Amino acid sequence: MEDRVDLAKNLGQGSVGEGDLNLAFYSACGLLGVRDYFVDARFEEFASLKASLRVQENTIIARVSDGFKAASQDAITGLALYLVSRAFRKRVGEGEVVLLSAYKEFVSKKATSGLSDSLRRLRGRAAKAVAEGSHFDLKQELFSVAAEYPELFQGINLPEIGWSREKSRRRLGYHDSALNRLVISRVFDSPSVPDYVVRYLVFHELLHCKHEVLYQRGESLRRTVHPKRFKDDEKKFKQFKEATEWVDKKLRWLR
Repeated sequence: MEDRVDLAKNLGQGSVGEGDLNLAFYSACGLLGVRDYFVDARFEEFASLKASLRVQENTIIARVSDGFKAASQDAITGLALYLVSRAFRKRVGEGEVVLLSAYKEFVSKKATSGLSDSLRRLRGRAAKAVAEGSHFDLKQELFSVAAEYPELFQGINLPEIGWSREKSRRRLGYHDSALNRLVISRVFDSPSVPDYVVRYLVFHELLHCKHEVLYQRGESLRRTVHPKRFKDDEKKFKQFKEATEWVDKKLRWLR
């Protein structure tokens, strides 16, 4: 209920309507030299802060998450510039970079991240987390890690945990803050993987429940997912060196 109230408040306070959205795309087309196209831009109730653009004959069709109603007109125009420049392979001029920066700043804000989480909680369709694998039970590993390191995890509301659908070697795990869920790549559910490696992955992702993402304003408008305090705590894992070395050397051979 609280999520619904917060979401309604955020979207209700937004000053950007569909007329402003269409104006933003027409402005972007003019700035990029894209002529003789009609614009059909609409807000949609997406489950995330996403936006898409396609060109059909002489019409530019844009569909934008209604979460962007909370953005400024400059940020919306920056979003339009980004989408139109990619669709037509146009370069954004130096004079328009400030608009792109307004868009990037909006999506990099902590408040915007919270809005995105609310959209996912209320509108998203999440598959059930399956913790029991062929060789490891992640729920048992989670409880064991939390009990072994009470100085780090005492008082934390333990999240759901489950294996990923795919055996990814790029994304080894992640913390889904919207659903309060940890996901570990299924590639590690293997008899050739030492228990301490799986425990390390669970430990690492559980630290994300303790350490908030840092939002820094600057040229890059960066989100720091692993700040110094996170990295310091990560090294408290008893087999940190062995686990990280195993992943570096053996991950490529997992099937």
